[in-house]
Amino acid sequence: MTKRQDVDVRITKYTVSIGAQTYQLRHIARVQRWELRPAYGMLASRYLRRGVGMLVALVIANAFLVAAHTPVPLLQVVDVLAACAILAVTGLGFARAVAVRRRHVLLVETTGRPIGALSSDKRETIDNLVAEITDAMENPPDSPRVIHVGNVILGDQINQTGDNNTGKREVNFGG
Repeated sequence: MTKRQDVDVRITKYTVSIGAQTYQLRHIARVQRWELRPAYGMLASRYLRRGVGMLVALVIANAFLVAAHTPVPLLQVVDVLAACAILAVTGLGFARAVAVRRRHVLLVETTGRPIGALSSDKRETIDNLVAEITDAMENPPDSPRVIHVGNVILGDQINQTGDNNTGKREVNFGG
């Protein structure tokens, strides 16, 4: 599980520091809040495929047990127990995956690539940081400003392979 922590965002006349990451204000092209939502449809199909795969394995195991002349009452008990275990494992895994909350990400786009600097469960936290950094881009502060944000997760990565952009891949934004 990813470690949540308290972070100081320090805005000076020339830089923005978020934890150990520092960005030059003049190189920030855009700052925005991005919402990271669980893909419920993909999760459902993944766990459904996993459950069906386990049931197919159970049917194949039954075929071998019948060929080995296993008594039918014993086979029925094993089938019921295995089906219950498959249902429990698949159902609990799906429930745990669906319980992941939405996260709001502070996305800083520089002259290079977009970077998810930090994420929070609270939309207001990220919206406030977006407003503060945007204001600093337009009107750099004369004295450093320090904004303390709590219960956030640092980091993100954009993956691209060849010509196919695989999109945002969660690295440190666990639930």
